[in-house]
Amino acid sequence: MYYQALRIYKANEEVYRLLKEFMYESDIKYEKELINYMFHIEDWSEQFNNTVIKQKPEHEDIFVFERLLNSIEYPKGICEIIES
Repeated sequence: MYYQALRIYKANEEVYRLLKEFMYESDIKYEKELINYMFHIEDWSEQFNNTVIKQKPEHEDIFVFERLLNSIEYPKGICEIIES
């Protein structure tokens, strides 16, 4: 549902902000994974924003994120990297 996707959107904004800060504190060997996660969030946010602008959904309308061809996948193991 759109209202649930809106919650994810707001959480992703905060995660993205924290990732930018974390990049400067983390081990450089994880830079690629962190950047890929940020790109994944950017792709998700762009798709969400496009849907909102074009369709002006109601809160109970359906929103499904479908990763675009050749876009970056959610990096598996990112939680372990961040926790380390």
